[in-house]
This record gives sequence, structure tokens and C-alpha cells, in this order.
Amino acid sequence: PGDGILSTTMGGDAGLMSGTSMATPFVSGAAALVLAAAGPASLNTAQLRQAILAAVDTPPSLAGKTSTGVSSCCSLPAAS
Repeated sequence: PGDGILSTTMGGDAGLMSGTSMATPFVSGAAALVLAAAGPASLNTAQLRQAILAAVDTPPSLAGKTSTGVSSCCSLPAAS
């Protein structure tokens, strides 16, 4: 999950937060970038998931700690 992510807090301030709710925007953004590069009708959900998982880091420190064993750092192809 996201750890130490700068996010908006109640009252409009900013603070560091952690958890899966902090990782979700990163994955959603990655999905949007993949779909922008591939075209929204070119990938089904399983293909989109595989494209994201193929582009992420797989640090040994996450083995057994996440459902996929990957971090949210990824290198996605540039949209044409």
C-alpha cells in the first residue's frame, strides 16, 4: 500500500498518510495512462491489469506483504 503519501487532510491541510487508499490513486492513474496509450477499447480488464503488473517494480522486500508482491512504481510506455 501507499506509505508516507502527501495528501489533503480534513480542513484543506496537507499531511502524510499511509494505506491502500493512498495507493489507489496511483494505480488508477497508471490505468488511465495505459488506456490512453493503447486506446480505451483495445484492452479488457484482465489485459489492463497485466499491462500494469508487467510495468511495476517487484522489490524482494514486498514478497508476501502485498497481494501482488509489487510496488506502485512503474515505467509505462508513452502515449503516442
